[in-house]
Amino acid sequence: MREYFIADGYDCYEARKTMLRYLQEIAGLYGCTAVFVPEYIEEGDDEHRKELLSDMGFYEEDKVLSLYKIKVSDVKQIYDSGKKACLNLSGLSDKQWEQFVSEALVYSFDIEDRDYYDPETSIFLTDNEGNIEGGILAGIRDGNLYIEGIAPFGGDEETLIKELVASEYDAIKNKWRGKAIYMYMLSNRIYNRILKEVTDGKAERIGSLVNFTYEVPV
Repeated sequence: MREYFIADGYDCYEARKTMLRYLQEIAGLYGCTAVFVPEYIEEGDDEHRKELLSDMGFYEEDKVLSLYKIKVSDVKQIYDSGKKACLNLSGLSDKQWEQFVSEALVYSFDIEDRDYYDPETSIFLTDNEGNIEGGILAGIRDGNLYIEGIAPFGGDEETLIKELVASEYDAIKNKWRGKAIYMYMLSNRIYNRILKEVTDGKAERIGSLVNFTYEVPV
């Protein structure tokens, strides 16, 4: 499941439970073995959402993406960009895009169609032969910029992340100056430390994207 919508005034425990039950029944009718649900959980609302999914037979996966709100004015350019060639999405060939997609699938975020992403703020680092060594996917939704995921492929993961962050800052600093952006990020030691460094600890965690799985009874 990608996402679901409930009209204002109707969103409640029973409405969500009913929709999930229909989803489970449809999966069974089509012979599916499992249902995967990425659930966005606002900070402070985790127990309520997790309880509903647990009651419906879903179990929580290990991989979690945290969503942060970041003021561009709080970002400090403490890393250098330009050590590797950088392309934005509009300059990426179809072959390079396919390479990125095949590599990025292990980084815990779903890859949408290419047209979904912002062509100017989605950026990619390449080696001298034009092979993709990492990238950042960004999309604009409701007038807000969302960093959907960061994927470094090289051996020195931390160095690549730092250069990706520096290159992304170069791509957003003018158009998004004075605004806030949103970023989904894996919760691990390297990412957390870099985020703290470039925002001076001012990034605000506002929620998480948690993966849940339901195994359809045979």
